[in-house]
Amino acid sequence: MNKVLKEVLTSVKIWIFIIFLLISIFSINYKFDTSGVTINKVIDRDLGISSPDETAPLTQRELILVANSQKVEDMDHFYSIIKDLKNESLILETNKGNVLTYESLSYNENVTLEEMIGLSLVESTNSNLRFGIDLKGGIRAVLKPDKHLKADEMTLMIDSLDQRLNAFGLSNVVIRTLEGQYILIEMAGMSESEFKEIILSEGAFEAKIGNVTVFEGGDDIAGVCKVSSCAGIDPYSGCQEYADGWGCRFRFEIYKTPKAAQKFHETIQNIPTESSSGESYLTQDLELYLDGNLQDRLKIAGSLKSAPQTTIVISGSGTGASMAIAQEDALDNMKKLQVILESGSLPAKLNIESLDIITADLGELFLKNSMLLGIVAVVIVSILVFIFYKKFALSGFIILTVLSEILIVLGFAALLKWDLDLVAIAGIIISVGTGVDDQLIITDEAMGKSQGSLKKEYSIKKRLANAFFIMFGAYFTTVVAMIPLFRGVQLLRGFAFTTILGVTIGVLITRPAYAKFIEIYLKNTKDKK
Repeated sequence: MNKVLKEVLTSVKIWIFIIFLLISIFSINYKFDTSGVTINKVIDRDLGISSPDETAPLTQRELILVANSQKVEDMDHFYSIIKDLKNESLILETNKGNVLTYESLSYNENVTLEEMIGLSLVESTNSNLRFGIDLKGGIRAVLKPDKHLKADEMTLMIDSLDQRLNAFGLSNVVIRTLEGQYILIEMAGMSESEFKEIILSEGAFEAKIGNVTVFEGGDDIAGVCKVSSCAGIDPYSGCQEYADGWGCRFRFEIYKTPKAAQKFHETIQNIPTESSSGESYLTQDLELYLDGNLQDRLKIAGSLKSAPQTTIVISGSGTGASMAIAQEDALDNMKKLQVILESGSLPAKLNIESLDIITADLGELFLKNSMLLGIVAVVIVSILVFIFYKKFALSGFIILTVLSEILIVLGFAALLKWDLDLVAIAGIIISVGTGVDDQLIITDEAMGKSQGSLKKEYSIKKRLANAFFIMFGAYFTTVVAMIPLFRGVQLLRGFAFTTILGVTIGVLITRPAYAKFIEIYLKNTKDKK
């Protein structure tokens, strides 16, 4: 037995399997203690804390652990504390040492929690795994434009919405049309107020001089700078402290199309100039409007009269209780304006036909039942394998490989920040099922038990090569069958992805390790038959 163990620990294939297993465990980062609630986003920047990094693992985000000296267990417990408040103070303590104090707070069922405390909160998680709307909860909305859109206009609408949501860091968002004029949007873990802020803004950007629109967002914009060399906090204005807080200005370059640059040039030709602080400026300012609301006024240099300019600097501001908060607010405002300038205004205003807040109760029940059935299946497979092979080592390693394969697939999903929904879990089940089948093929071929296997006179390596020939044939068939689903219905992409990921991990990592173990085990046992 010591010889078997020694060969196992010196096998490259088995060490590759072990390394990927450890990486997956680290990526998932499972935690048994899930007390507290997670801060998903800071709405009120005057609270003195910043919104979490969208790329940060879920288990590393800031948690509210204590509310008014009570240990917070979960969202329901936190709500129960808030509902008891009647013009009282609220003190929240986080795991990062921050203390948030609200002087006077009263619960109002007509006001959202975010509006009351200025924070978007979600349930704390015990791992970095991300779950879809049907398991985690979120928003499912059906929207309808306020006017009839042609096919190309509807395509532009979908592209604009997708660009906005992706720019705000929302991944695996489902956006599709229903019956031509309706739009379905599903987003896991997003608040209602955030949804309305991002989606319902028409985003009509106009730059005006007097009553003349000189350029608009979208078609008039050839590009928007997003790198630090030409976008960020304005190095000339910077941040200023005022009596009631701080203010910071941002600036970034935009690149107009030649047509828009020519229109701007023609418009300013008849506007007189004046001197200010030794510089020449036009007597009229460039006014920036978003959805009809004035956002900022910019002075226009007199030198722009000489020739059309495709590059122009856009600026704006942000405020906060401290300089750091004001800077973050300014950069958020800049990002929002950049998105709208790039995507342009929506082809029509959107109205909400239905808005459903999906709870995770059924998803949690499904996960619990799936785990229970999985344990039962593992026990049954273990018993059947032992009855057939009558070897504890073989049946034990088959089960270990199956469980490890599930863990590695979940680890990859955590690394890729892929949302696991019901169809994605179905894909994992499919891949695990093919994994058990492949391992039985490997075992039968190695031991010469199956009817179609090579004769026992052949070497173990030869018989294992035959097993992998069969296995790779099934693998490529599965992958080819799944690829069209990526171009089909959005709902099936998660199924296709996890199925391909699962079978690929199986044939490249877990099953070679299992085959190597079988080879070592059979070579070093008396019963080689």
